[in-house]
Parts: sequence; structure tokens; C-alpha cells
Amino acid sequence: MAASSTAAANSSASASASSAASPSSAAATPPVPTTAPTISYVGELLTRMNADMASATSVRVTGSLTVDGQKASLDVALNTAGGAYGTVHTAQGDLILLRAGGKDYAQVTDDFIKQQNIPRGSASLVLGKYVLLDAAESQGFDQFLDLKAFLAVVSTTSTDGDTITGATQIAGTPVDIVAGADGSTFYVATQGKALPLRVAGGGDTSGQIDFLGWNTDLRIPGVPPASEVIDASKFAS
Repeated sequence: MAASSTAAANSSASASASSAASPSSAAATPPVPTTAPTISYVGELLTRMNADMASATSVRVTGSLTVDGQKASLDVALNTAGGAYGTVHTAQGDLILLRAGGKDYAQVTDDFIKQQNIPRGSASLVLGKYVLLDAAESQGFDQFLDLKAFLAVVSTTSTDGDTITGATQIAGTPVDIVAGADGSTFYVATQGKALPLRVAGGGDTSGQIDFLGWNTDLRIPGVPPASEVIDASKFAS
């Protein structure tokens, strides 16, 4: 009888242990609930983004934007030393732009010549050369050639209505996805500096811009040799 009682006790203990180990047991650890980022966190992230952009020394910008019905694609490297170099594509054709030594230059491409119906005689004067732009022409390209001016457009001055809608990775870097109240979307790095790696337009702007090589040496050319520069006044049909 004692042996039978002992066996029953052991069987009961074994069943209790099995029950305790079961995932369905009431004693199992409940899942940790997920919580949406708070408004204060969104504001903090965008404040950090603005500050980290303001202290940035260089970046490469690629993508396309449509502003007020005008589409432009670009692949331009910019730095705070006043340098910029890259390609801008507009409805008027492709141009290779260079800002160096406080002056702006454009290299005319075959595409630009075709789009503008420039006579081959005039085109031969500028093709492969750097055309020195005057002040008015430079102003038209300033948004693509000035790092601080470009980032000022990207930075946000208000976080009212902005929300974090998710997280993902861009080129292996984790980012938070911030939806702006104006319809824009920011993909902001959450490792290291809080820099935007991608921005999609909102409001009157559509398209997408990617930011590459933040704060790296982007090898922007210097002032071209005088033998490769011609005056813009010779660029007349």
C-alpha cells in the first residue's frame, strides 16, 4: 500500500512538472506588448536629424523630384568646402555641373545638344568643355550645388502630425520611417548619426531622393584648367 501511494505521488508530481513546462500553462511568460513610438520620440528623432544634417560635411544625392510639374533627376556630390559635381537631367537635357573655386561650370552633353537643337558648329565649341556660368545661370542651379541650401529644404521645422509608421533597412542600415503631415516620408538612420537615407516628396513635390556617403571624401574635382573653360556667351546658337 505504501509503495502504491509512493507511485501515485510520483505520478502526480510528474504530471504537475509536465503541466508547468507546457506553453499553455498559466505560469508561462506572456509576450511583451509592442508600443507605438511616442510623439516626443518622433520630435527628438527629427530634431537630431536636423542637427546631424547641419553638421554634415558631404553627401551624394541621387534620385528624381517633380516640383510644380517640373521633373528633375540628379546624381550630385556636395560638400561644405563649396564643391559640387554631378549630373542633372531636366526637360532641357542632361548637364554635368561643377562648382569649384566659387564658380559654377556646366559640361554640355550630347543629350543637351539634341534637346536644344543646337547647331553642330556651335556645339563643337562647348562639347567636352566646361562652360563658365554667369550669376543668373548659376542661380538656377544653386539648389543642386549648395549643400546647406539643399539640406535646408530637406530639414523639417515642425513635427506636428508627424508619426513613425514602421522600420526597415536601407543598404543594411536600420531606419525609422517617419510620415510627415504634408505627405512626405523620411527614412532616418537609427544607428550612429540620425541622418536621412531617403526622402520621398510630399505636398507639391513628388519623387524620391537617396542620400549616400554622408561625411565621406566624395572626390569632387577642383577648378578646371583654363584651356578647358569657355565663356557662356559663346554658347549661343
